Amino acid sequence: MQKNIVLVGLMGAGKSSVARYLSAKLDREVVSTDAFIEEQQKKSIAQIFRDEGEPFFRKREKEAVKEIVKREGIIIDCGGGVVIDPVNIQNLKKNGVIFYISASPGFLYQKIKEKTQRPLMETNDPEARLRQLLAEREVNYRKADHILETTGMTIEQIGGAVIKKLKKE
Repeated sequence: MQKNIVLVGLMGAGKSSVARYLSAKLDREVVSTDAFIEEQQKKSIAQIFRDEGEPFFRKREKEAVKEIVKREGIIIDCGGGVVIDPVNIQNLKKNGVIFYISASPGFLYQKIKEKTQRPLMETNDPEARLRQLLAEREVNYRKADHILETTGMTIEQIGGAVIKKLKKE
């Protein structure tokens, strides 16, 4: 059995870019929880939040994780809030190695401040909201098998660190 590589962390941490890098290096398919939900719902995440609300989205997210983890040998690019529900963490760990891609709030904000499709950032002070989300989720992110502090690192450096840790497993 080949374990899944699971990437968690706040928006802007580079999970999707690291997933693509790892896919190219390790010849593994990437499955994004957010893309999975968008495909199932036939709507963007932003539309789901706007039309249905966050509780509806979180329920779909839990269903998506439950479905995705049935596969093996893939790279799972998790939405930033997937760790809110402890059941998601349990399911991801069943057949996966979880990597928390951690970065400072200031670094993350610089990466996302121009992005418009971030429903949780639609506020008067998005940087403060980012810090709040990190504070709320940090304890759950830290349940990952590996924590990578990546502030200032390139995607290649982060991907290399993941591969190095995997070789030690």
